[in-house]
Amino acid sequence: MRENLGIEERRWCVPGETAATLAADVCRALAPHGDVDRLLLATVSPEVMTPATACRVQALYAPGATFPSLDVVAACSGFLYALDLGRRCVQTGDRRVICVASEVRSAFLDRQDRRTVMLFGDGAAGVLLEPCAPGEVGILSTRLAADGRHWDAISVPLGGHITMKDGPAIFGRAVDEMAELAHGTADGARLTLDDIDLFIFHQASGAIVTRVCERLGIAGDRTHANFARLGNTTAASVPLALSEAAAAGKLRRGAMVMLLATGGGFTAGSALLRWELDA
Repeated sequence: MRENLGIEERRWCVPGETAATLAADVCRALAPHGDVDRLLLATVSPEVMTPATACRVQALYAPGATFPSLDVVAACSGFLYALDLGRRCVQTGDRRVICVASEVRSAFLDRQDRRTVMLFGDGAAGVLLEPCAPGEVGILSTRLAADGRHWDAISVPLGGHITMKDGPAIFGRAVDEMAELAHGTADGARLTLDDIDLFIFHQASGAIVTRVCERLGIAGDRTHANFARLGNTTAASVPLALSEAAAAGKLRRGAMVMLLATGGGFTAGSALLRWELDA
């Protein structure tokens, strides 16, 4: 597994931990007093079909609060989809919006399927969005896409386990999509890839991230990789890598950062932002 996939470890929840409990922990860390206007939860690891897992998170995190809470379902691109919606909510009046991604993929694995059981890990991370202060830029742009013709390439049937139809095809599509999205996102902001200080890629596999970096000509010190330790955490992958990069001192105020992901349903998303927090 280490040689072929680049994975050495991944984390699975213990009994009693769920996507909702993990997300509630993230929300408490981001806004301890529950003073938010909206909660957006990116997940494909629900405990029940309905209601939204975000409502369960709200009950754990801020019992009695009535701010709107909803799930965003876009597989590995889910956090970028939530971030796109969250920034629009702030731009149209919300003061504080939590965008959190939480996944317990171990609950949806066939333990006998070696194509998937080694790949997927559990985890959660998120961000708190607020209006920019004078002189700040924050999120410059978000881009989303989906090609539903390939909806069944990676799927979880009702009551079933994660299935992947064609791993090599998925690999190639992920590399192509993230490389094209990176160029398109930079071009849309009239920037070059050289203007981007840090790239945060969805950690679908170590080989995919390496191949995308090679395609884009990005050196290892301009990205953050954690697939070897955490595996593929689906929607939580991008915010986990962003959080680790910040904790490792890879982000400074004014740094240009690009977030990129592709996922099931052949969804894809990007966000371009200027980091506005001190190290």
